[in-house]
Amino acid sequence: MAEQHVRDLLSGPAGVTVLRLATVHGRSPRQRLDSVVNRMTAQAVATGRIPLNGGSQRRPLVHVADVAEVLAAVLSHPDGHRVLNVGADRENYTIAQIAQTVAQAVPGTHIDRGPEQDEADARDYRTCFRRLATLFLGTCPTPLIDGVREIADAMADHQISDPDLPEYDNLRGLQACHATGRLQAVRSPECDRLYAEYASAYGGVLL
Repeated sequence: MAEQHVRDLLSGPAGVTVLRLATVHGRSPRQRLDSVVNRMTAQAVATGRIPLNGGSQRRPLVHVADVAEVLAAVLSHPDGHRVLNVGADRENYTIAQIAQTVAQAVPGTHIDRGPEQDEADARDYRTCFRRLATLFLGTCPTPLIDGVREIADAMADHQISDPDLPEYDNLRGLQACHATGRLQAVRSPECDRLYAEYASAYGGVLL
């Protein structure tokens, strides 16, 4: 829905490129630890445990540096309206495979298996990245293990002191900023209209 609204706003001579990112991992200046790879790795180093509920759910992954390179390539080669999945076909993994990769990179850790079905997060999807690979040859070459090692090293070197800080979690960070008055929610008739449209399309009230 957001993509369609952007196309409507920029209709005319402007070309719109929509980038649908796979789940991003790896070390970055504004570090996140609320995505599956980074979270598992930080928990492994901090606690020696890798929580795993289910495991058969699939996730497409992409390294943050590869995302930056794709952004640069797209900006350098604007070409009408297009939608691109950002990642690589070989970087589709199950949650269990991610946990095993983390265990390999962080010796002495234990995969702590929970219920086979994770009701809190049952998303399961495999993504095709052929269109991106055709347009920009050689993009997204960084494997999962590299991102895992970056986070593990940052934790071991105390570059990341406390992985549970709100600053590493997008939702908790926004909630903390709102609670302390550093962030205000802005409402307008247009925002309310879009909110109602989204809530109606996805079956319920959003919190």
